[in-house]
Amino acid sequence: MNPLGKAKKKISKKLLQLSENDRKYLVMYRKLNYASNRTQYLEAVARYSVMDNLILMEAMGGKVYGCNIKPLYEELIHNPAYSGYRIVWAFQRAADFEYLKAENPGLMLVDFDSPEHKIALARAKYIFTSTGLPEFYSRRKEQIYFQTWHGTPLKKLGCDIENDGGGVFTAQEFHKRYQHDVRRMSYLLAPSEYTAEKLSSAFGLTEEQKGILYKEGYPRNDFLYSHTDADILRIKNSLGIPPDKKVILYAPTFRDSDFKRGSGYFFEPPLSFKNLQKRYGNDCVLLFRPHVNVSSQFDLSAYSGFVYNVAKYPDISELYVISDLLITDYSSVSFDYANLRRPMIFYLYDLDEYQGNIRGLYFPVDDLPGEIVSKEPALMDAIEKQLYHFVYDEKYQAFNKKFNPWDGPDCSKRIIERIIPKLEAPRS
Repeated sequence: MNPLGKAKKKISKKLLQLSENDRKYLVMYRKLNYASNRTQYLEAVARYSVMDNLILMEAMGGKVYGCNIKPLYEELIHNPAYSGYRIVWAFQRAADFEYLKAENPGLMLVDFDSPEHKIALARAKYIFTSTGLPEFYSRRKEQIYFQTWHGTPLKKLGCDIENDGGGVFTAQEFHKRYQHDVRRMSYLLAPSEYTAEKLSSAFGLTEEQKGILYKEGYPRNDFLYSHTDADILRIKNSLGIPPDKKVILYAPTFRDSDFKRGSGYFFEPPLSFKNLQKRYGNDCVLLFRPHVNVSSQFDLSAYSGFVYNVAKYPDISELYVISDLLITDYSSVSFDYANLRRPMIFYLYDLDEYQGNIRGLYFPVDDLPGEIVSKEPALMDAIEKQLYHFVYDEKYQAFNKKFNPWDGPDCSKRIIERIIPKLEAPRS
């Protein structure tokens, strides 16, 4: 790193430390980062032209190999009609994903926000992301930026957020970030008319801008329709789950109010793993999947053999298909999981606080297709009821009809075929 880069890193670290007690330093930190990254990006734009056969992909800000981007990528590399394309994946730690090259030796991996990432942003004809691109990026006229988003919304997003909530961004900052991002998009994926409506509101789309809405099922749910018994066995074996035990997946979202500047979001599980193990440990295992934003470290060694920490498991869709029951809250995982027509419990222990002071919700929780509980004893009883007496009732069926009308086994294929022209590699 050159002396200027070292100085910038030192100043950024100090500003981040100071921001814990004074928000103005957080603003200064962001401005410094933006100026530096914007300069590097514009240098890449000036130096490089857009490559028609280059595709850039990133999921959840470079944190995962998954979400809606993974199945789109796999469609590209498994279809010979697209063998003429070069693909770049951007990750927070690219070295952790070197294993992807075993299947696709031509894959290029870059660290998020690195000089190589900025060059890829400047050069790629097609850019796919599930969360939004860095603020410094500006779409060139030759580029296609496809924003898949990352879930059907229950909790309010973007321009619909009214409360600051104590998080990393104020409500006003959320509004500006979403409106800035939408001006750069070529397409914004919506898996239902409901989601199209809410994303239009969240991103503040004008009538003219609504033309970017791309109505198609979610690629990440393809596997929920195409998986086999062999897949289930493979996944369970990889996690060491006994084949005779039922699987409960606990996947809560993060809270904007649970944020500490300098270290990120944190989460304290609002239930007793000890009590759960005592009641269900003989028959079940619990998969604990905290939100990707949560930075807490969890010591679950006391519950070995019962609680499995699957926070870093690459693909949550694989966790869905091996689970007999989902426990969640305001997360969009419930919409995806509903495709499996399996039981869900909504543990809404902080409903009043969440609705009133944190995010707010787009529709009443009574419309959710599962049992709603707010106390741990009720949760304990609900688990037994849903595991052994579940019924896929009319309410659940109506939920799927409204929120998952276009999901199926081949959404990835349909999107790729409509967005990217076929380009086979030249014969040698």
